[in-house]
Amino acid sequence: MIKKSIFLFFLVLLFSCTEKTPLPLTTDENVGEIKTVSYVASESYTGGPVIVNTGLSRYLYVGEVDAKKCAALLRFDNIPDSSEIISAQLELIANDSIIVNEMPFDVVIYKSPQHFESLEVTSENFSWNSWTEEMSRATVTTADTDTVVFDIDKDWVETWKDSLDNTGLVIATDAIGVARRFGSTSIASVSPVLNLVFRLESSTENDTVLLVPTADAFIYQQGPEIPTGPLYLSTIDEYRSILRFNLTSIPDNATINEAELFLTVDSVNSFLSPEGIIINSYRLEDAGNDPFTVAIDSAFSLDSDIVIIPGNQTAVVDLSFIVQQWTRQDTSSYDNYGLILFPRVKYNIFSRVAFYNTDAEIDKVPKLTIHYTIPPSQE
Repeated sequence: MIKKSIFLFFLVLLFSCTEKTPLPLTTDENVGEIKTVSYVASESYTGGPVIVNTGLSRYLYVGEVDAKKCAALLRFDNIPDSSEIISAQLELIANDSIIVNEMPFDVVIYKSPQHFESLEVTSENFSWNSWTEEMSRATVTTADTDTVVFDIDKDWVETWKDSLDNTGLVIATDAIGVARRFGSTSIASVSPVLNLVFRLESSTENDTVLLVPTADAFIYQQGPEIPTGPLYLSTIDEYRSILRFNLTSIPDNATINEAELFLTVDSVNSFLSPEGIIINSYRLEDAGNDPFTVAIDSAFSLDSDIVIIPGNQTAVVDLSFIVQQWTRQDTSSYDNYGLILFPRVKYNIFSRVAFYNTDAEIDKVPKLTIHYTIPPSQE
C-alpha cells in the first residue's frame, strides 16, 4: 500500500512538471491515472449570412467597408414648435478612417426616399441607392479625427416640423476605396448634432439649440460573397458556426481537470476592426446542423467572452464544465450535441473572424485538448 501511494505521488509530480498543470488532484475522486488527449472536430457547420438591424451600432459608416458600400441614416423630429428657422448645420464627429484615404473626398446629404425607424431598418427593407435629391455636401479630410459640418437648407428643416414630411436624410459618398465611421447616438460624446438657430414667433431674439437624432442607423450594399470553407463568425451580416467532438473514448468515471478548444484564425478571410469581435459559446440541445434553427441552451455561456482582435492567431475556449457533463453520462443530463459559436453583439461594428475548419491542415483544424484523470481500480 505504501509503495502504491509513493508511485501515485511520483506520477502526479512528473505530470505537473511536463504537462500543463491541471486542477489540483487532492480528492479521493480525482486521484488516479492522468491522461491528456486532443480530439479533432468530427463535424463543423457554418450558417449565414443573416442581415441584422444596425440601429444600436456605436458607429455610422459612410464609404466602402469590407467591400460593402455604406450609407448613414438620420432623422430629427424634435424641431422647436412655433419657430422660424434661421440656420441649420449638421455636425458629424469622425472616429477614424477604416480605409486610409490619401485625398479628401466628398460626402453628400440626400433627402431620404422613405421613412425609417432605428430598430427596424435593415439593408433589406431600405433600397440601396434609392436616394436622388441632393440637399448638401461637405468634404472629409485626410485627418483620422475631425468634425464634418454640413450647411442645411433652412426651408427643408422647416418641413421637419410636420412629421408627415420628415422622412430623414441619407449620408453617402460615391468615392471609391475610402470610408469613414462617425459617432452615433449610442455614444453621447460623439453623437451627430443638428446646430439649429431659430426664433420663436413670440420673441425678437434668436435662440440656438443642439439637437441629437431621434433615429439613426446605417445601411449597406452587399459586396462579393466571401469564400466558402472557413468557420465564420461575424457581425452586421451575422454568421454562426457549429462544432462537434466524439468523446466516447473517455471513461464515464473520468474527472475532467481541464478542457480547452483551440481555434486557428484564418487571417486571409477575416475582417477585424481595431476593436475586434467578441464571441460566445453555448451547448446545443439537438443534432441540427443549421446554426440559426438548432436548439441552443442559452441558460449559460460555456466560457466568458472571447475577444478576437487583429493579429490574433488562435482563440481558446474553456469547455471544462461542459466536457465533464458530456463524459459523465451515468449522472449527467447533458447529451453531447456539440456547441455553437456566434458573435455576442450582432449590430455593433464591422468585424468577421474566420477559423480553419475540419478540412484544413492538421495543425490548423479545430482541436479540443482534454486533461483528465481516471480513479484507481476499486478491486
